[in-house]
Amino acid sequence: MIIKLVLKLGWILLGSISFVGGIIGMLLPVIPQVPFFLLTIWCITKISPRFHNWLLRNPLYIKYAKPLVNRLENLKHHPKQKAQKINGSTISGVDIEISLSIPISDFCF
Repeated sequence: MIIKLVLKLGWILLGSISFVGGIIGMLLPVIPQVPFFLLTIWCITKISPRFHNWLLRNPLYIKYAKPLVNRLENLKHHPKQKAQKINGSTISGVDIEISLSIPISDFCF
């Protein structure tokens, strides 16, 4: 019982600190605010099952975040596909970088 209370207070403290960090990030352009607000939402979902259920039923979550979460879950269950996608994107990124770094005038004779 005491451990649950300490954990709940820890989540509240972490969520509050991250919320203040997000507010500071809104005021100062050097500090990003989005990670702080995402951490705040995550902490609140750990504290309140009611908020967690509301968030999962929210139309914006269903429209934008749920497809991303499903895609990440699929990559977690299929690590070979993950490695292939990472290797493919890395190779194509290197190809693009190399092709952009070589001036066209070097190929003209």
